[in-house]
Amino acid sequence: MKNLKTFIFLSITYLLNSSSLTAGAQNNTVIINGINRTGDQLLYLHVDRWAKSFIGTQDIILGKEKYTSDSTFSITIENVKKPMLCFIDGLKIYGSPSLFISPGDRITLVIEKQDEEINKLFFKGKNAAHYNYDIDLTAAIMKYNLRSAKNWSAYNATVGSIQLAANKVLNKYLSKPVSPLFKRIIKRENLVRHYALTGAVFAYKASFTDTLLPKHLVNIRDVPFNLLADTSLLYSRAYTLGLSCLLNSINGKPGFDRTAKNLQLSYTNICKYFKGKTREYLLADLLHYYGHNAQLTVDAGTYSRVWSNCFNKIKDTYYKQWMLDSKQFYFEANQPFPLNAGNSVLKDADGKPVTLKDILAENKNSPVVIDFWATWCGACKQEFREGDAAVNDLKKKGYKFIYVSLDKFSDSTQIKTDVKRFNLSANYILDNVSDSSLKKFLNINNIPRYVLLDKDGKIKNLDMPKPSNQLAFKSILARL
Repeated sequence: MKNLKTFIFLSITYLLNSSSLTAGAQNNTVIINGINRTGDQLLYLHVDRWAKSFIGTQDIILGKEKYTSDSTFSITIENVKKPMLCFIDGLKIYGSPSLFISPGDRITLVIEKQDEEINKLFFKGKNAAHYNYDIDLTAAIMKYNLRSAKNWSAYNATVGSIQLAANKVLNKYLSKPVSPLFKRIIKRENLVRHYALTGAVFAYKASFTDTLLPKHLVNIRDVPFNLLADTSLLYSRAYTLGLSCLLNSINGKPGFDRTAKNLQLSYTNICKYFKGKTREYLLADLLHYYGHNAQLTVDAGTYSRVWSNCFNKIKDTYYKQWMLDSKQFYFEANQPFPLNAGNSVLKDADGKPVTLKDILAENKNSPVVIDFWATWCGACKQEFREGDAAVNDLKKKGYKFIYVSLDKFSDSTQIKTDVKRFNLSANYILDNVSDSSLKKFLNINNIPRYVLLDKDGKIKNLDMPKPSNQLAFKSILARL
C-alpha cells in the first residue's frame, strides 16, 4: 500500500482562572496512546501549544512523541497543572476539533480511514467525553449546508437546524460524568455559536436571490452578556469567533462592513458590556479586524484615534504587541509585501531556494492569488475539488495562482503526488514554517488560506473566501 503522510498538530492553550480537576489525577502528566488503523504511515507527531489562542504567536513545543510501530504511538505532555483546551489539526480530518485535557489523563486515540481523503478519530478511556465532544459535534452539524440557502429565510432556518443538532449533542454530553468546568465551557460555547452562525450570513448573501436581511441580526436586549463575559473561555475558538460576530451583528445593517461608524460602535459596545481580560481581547481583536482591511475603508484619522483609546485601556503586554502589529499592517495595506516577508525563502519542486519577491516578479502585470495548503489538510483537498471550476475560469482570464505548501521539503514525494493529482501549477514549499517572516506577517493559523494581490503586486485581500464560494470570491476580485 502506498504510504500517505499524516501529521498531528495539538495546539494547546492554558485556560485562565480554571479550577483543577483532582478526581483521578495522580500527577501532572497526560499520556495519549495512539492506534493507527488507516494503513497510512505516521512519519512524526508534532505537539505544540499556542500561547494566546488565535491571536497569532509562535508555536511552543510541549509534548514528547514516541513511535512503537507504524500503527502505534504515544504522546506525553508533562507539567499539566491545570485543565487545558487542545486543538487537533491535520490528520486529514475536517475542521480542528477541540479537546479538554486534565492533569493525569490516560487516554487512547484511535485513527481510522473514512475514505481516501478523510480520516475519522475517537478517544477511549476515562474522561474520553472531554476529548470526543467536539468531534461528535462536528459530525452532527456538517450535514447542514449554509451555502445552499438562497435567501435569509432559508439561511435562518438552516442555522436553526444546526443549533438543534448542536443542542442534542450538548445535552448528551451534559448527562455524562464530566467536570463542572467542562460543562460550563460547552454550554457557553453552544450559546455563542448561534451568533457566529448568524453573522456568517454575510459570507453567503451574495448568492441569495433575495438579499433582504433584517435590520438587526441580533437583538441586543436578548444577549446574556453576563454569561458571555467569561475569561476562562478566551481560548475557545467557538467563543472568540462568536463574540466577534455578535459585536458586528448588533451594529445593525450592514454591521460587518468595515466602516468608521461600525468601528466606533463596536468599540463603544465592547467597553459597555465587557470587562477585564475579555474586554482587552475584544479591543485588540477589533483593531486587528480593521487594521488588516486591505481596502482601507476606515480613514487613518478614525483608525488612529480608536486605536489610541483601545491601547490605553489594555494592560496585557501581548495584546499591546498585537495592536502594534495591527497598526503597522494598517499603514502597509495597499502596498507590496514588506521587505522581510517578500524576502521569505521558499523551495521549488527540486528544493531550489527562491524568494517570494522573485516569484511575484515572474508574475508581474497579472493579478495573483496565493493559496496556502498542505498535504495533511483535508479541507484543502476538498477545496481543490469543489473550487476547481472557478479557479480554472479565473486562470483563463489571466489570474495567476501560486500554491504554497506548508509541508516539510522532506515530504516532497507526497507533495508531488498531490500537485499532480490536483493539477497545481506553480507550487512552492514554505519549508521552515515556524520561523517564516511570511507566516508571521500573514498570521497564518488556519488553511486553506487565500491572499489576493493586484497586477502591481499590492496586497488587496489577506483572507479571501474559498473559490468554491464563487459569488463571494468573485465579488472581491471585481474590486480590482
